[in-house]
Amino acid sequence: MLQPARRLAMLASQPPSRERYAMQGESTPMILKPPPGLLRGARTALSGLRKSLANADVRRAYRRLLVVSTLVCLVLAVVMIGGLWWWTQVPIDAGWWVATGLWVLRLAGTVIALMATPMLGLFTVNIVFPMLAEEVFFAGLRASDPQRAEALEACDGMSITGSLWMTVTRMIYFLGLTFAAVGITLIPVIGAIAGPALQLWGTARVMSWELLDPYFDKRNMKLQAQKEFVQRRQRAMVGFGLPAALVMAIPFAGPLMFGLVQAAAGDLLILIDPESEGVPSLSA
Repeated sequence: MLQPARRLAMLASQPPSRERYAMQGESTPMILKPPPGLLRGARTALSGLRKSLANADVRRAYRRLLVVSTLVCLVLAVVMIGGLWWWTQVPIDAGWWVATGLWVLRLAGTVIALMATPMLGLFTVNIVFPMLAEEVFFAGLRASDPQRAEALEACDGMSITGSLWMTVTRMIYFLGLTFAAVGITLIPVIGAIAGPALQLWGTARVMSWELLDPYFDKRNMKLQAQKEFVQRRQRAMVGFGLPAALVMAIPFAGPLMFGLVQAAAGDLLILIDPESEGVPSLSA
C-alpha cells in the first residue's frame, strides 16, 4: 500500500479529479468536461434533422419560414452565379491557358456561391423576418428540452437594434471569408480546391453561429461573448454546420431544408452548452 505522501505526489501529477482534491484537503471544484468534437456535432445535425421532420410543432412553424427562405435563396443564387458567369466570359480569341483558368474560376466560384447562398439567405431572413427563425428554433428546442425553451422564451433579450447589429456583424464576417475564398481560387492549381474548402469551413462555422442567434439574443450576449462562446465550442459547431451547409447548398432542394436545420439547432445548443447559468438544461 502506498504511503500517503507518495500517494499525494502521484495524484498531484495527474489531471484534476475528486480523489486528488480530497487527498489534498481541498473542496472539489466543478471539473469541466472537454467540449464535444467534430463527429458529435455532425451526428447531432443529422439526428436533429430527423427529429425536426417528425415533430408536428416544428413542421407548422417550418411552413411559415419555407416560402420566404426559398424565394430569398433562389434570388441570391441566380444573381451570384449569373453575375459570376457574366464576369468570367471566355473571349473567342482567348488562349488555352486563359480559357482553362476562366472555366476553373467559373466552376470553383459556382461551388462557392452555392455554399454561400444559404448563409446569405439566413442572414437576410434574420434581418427582415427575425421572428420566423426564432419561432422555428424554439419549436425545435421544445421538442428536446421544453423546460429550457420555456425559460429562454421568458427572457427579455436584446433590443431589436442590438439584435440586428449582431446579425449584420456576423454577415460582414462571413462576406470577408467568402471574398477570401474567391481570391484563393485565383491561385493556380491548388486554388480550385483550397478556395471551396475554405468556403465550406467558413460556412459551417458561421452557419452554426447564426442558427444560434435566438439563443444569443435571449441571453443578451454581446459580440465578444459570442466569439468566445463559438471559439470554445468550434469543433462541434463546425461538425454540425458541415452536413447542414452541404445539404442546403443543393440547388433548389437545399433551401427547402432551411427551417429543419434551424429547428435542429436546438439540439446543437443542448450538445455544446448543456448547463447555461440561470437557464435550466436537459440534465437539470
